[in-house]
Amino acid sequence: MWNVGRKIIVSGVMENCLLVATAGAADLRIGYKAALTAADPHVLNGANRNIWNHVYESLVSSDANLRPKPGLALSWKLVNPTLWEFRLRPNVKFHNGAIMTAEDVKY
Repeated sequence: MWNVGRKIIVSGVMENCLLVATAGAADLRIGYKAALTAADPHVLNGANRNIWNHVYESLVSSDANLRPKPGLALSWKLVNPTLWEFRLRPNVKFHNGAIMTAEDVKY
């Protein structure tokens, strides 16, 4: 019991030290178990997806039961067999402050 508790405490202290040590850093460096091979959200593999899911947001996401739930889109409907219509969440901004439009997500 004490070993597990001590490991948790040491782990927490180490994480806090890491945060303090990098607070003024200009670069963010992440160690990962696999090479990241792409940044294009259309061709992500498992290793890349784990990282880029923290960067990209999709129109539709999934809940804990893998049912579709809103992401950047508030709602969606199938217009015909080859066309979907999405109602976008308003006032979504990119990192540069630009507002997301339908042209940004048109595919």
